[in-house]
Amino acid sequence: AEIAYVNRVTSIIQPFTSMPWIHLKANQSPYNLTTLDTRYRNTSNTTTFFNINFRDEIFKQDGVSFFLDSATNSDILPFALNYRQTFISFVTLQEPLPPKDSTVITSTHMLSKLIGNVATVPDNIRTNDSVVFRYEFYNYYSYDDGTAEIGYDLVSAPGGKLAMRFDLAQADTLRAVRMLFVKQNLNVSNNLFTLKIWSSLSPETILYQQANLKPVYTDSVNGMATFVIPALPVSGTIYVGFQQNGPDGLHLGYDRNTKSNAYMSYNVNGTWNQVAVANGSFMIRIVMGDSNLFVGLNETPQNQTDVLVFPNPASDYIQCDLGPNSSIRSVSLYDAAGRLIFNRVGREQFRIDISNVPNGFYLLHFYNEDHQLAVTKKLMINH
Repeated sequence: AEIAYVNRVTSIIQPFTSMPWIHLKANQSPYNLTTLDTRYRNTSNTTTFFNINFRDEIFKQDGVSFFLDSATNSDILPFALNYRQTFISFVTLQEPLPPKDSTVITSTHMLSKLIGNVATVPDNIRTNDSVVFRYEFYNYYSYDDGTAEIGYDLVSAPGGKLAMRFDLAQADTLRAVRMLFVKQNLNVSNNLFTLKIWSSLSPETILYQQANLKPVYTDSVNGMATFVIPALPVSGTIYVGFQQNGPDGLHLGYDRNTKSNAYMSYNVNGTWNQVAVANGSFMIRIVMGDSNLFVGLNETPQNQTDVLVFPNPASDYIQCDLGPNSSIRSVSLYDAAGRLIFNRVGREQFRIDISNVPNGFYLLHFYNEDHQLAVTKKLMINH
């Protein structure tokens, strides 16, 4: 029998996937009790019932677990689709975290098949027996998971507008807007648009706009273009988006793994409508906070970013040696399509199990203590 997760876990800060840590601390009441939903299916036609053991765990940035819930659900029928709910009191997130203005939390969700009370090897295909989600509490709000499955276009709509609603947890200063433009069909990087920020869509009340901008294609997979704006005080609810000049769409990234339709609107004929064509999220993020965010980056001494990864090619595990003076604090593994496979936190020397990762070419991104990408390594997995 084959039991598999069939979706990503819901966010612990719904409806967002990321938000500024200082905003969460200032107004955590909407997130005090969060429900994590996972869905799983018995994909085989066997008539034998199986018990499933579940383990849901959340880790701080230093790798220490501070939330654990496990349970056993019995009698999953052939081809049946089930769901599991885990309840977490968000108050527990405050105390264990470092006293910084940003942090990272990783939630892991695993299942294994039981016969009686004995855990067996997790099914025939082990790679679908776990889901992992990385929450970044930095300086921005986001609804997406960092990857775009398709592009969203306003077709044959000169002057068409779209907007994403953000309900801010506290008053702050808006510093930049990030958007992902995907390369699909025709190149639209010369098409003009006006960046717009509204306090209301009905009636339209514009807080800020910047004309004659163009879509920017970055040189990294799922890389987002950053449009820096003058310091703009904002509070309550704001709407962020653009108005295109011509009739052709701008190929805005659209994440199909999240559902934010209630917060997305478009206007092609003078009336704002909720996006309902397909569940997903515009890949629009807003950057908040201090004026020093964009002045530049301090250079990191070379001996603080040296990373040794072996063996390579690898089959069952990889060893990461960072050195005692390394500034590296976490590593993420991405496949060739730019999808996040996992994230790990580590210092100096640590080993990562890759026995469940399919064969192929991957990239390891190592991040420093300021959450900035410091080193990228290529990795070949061949079991």
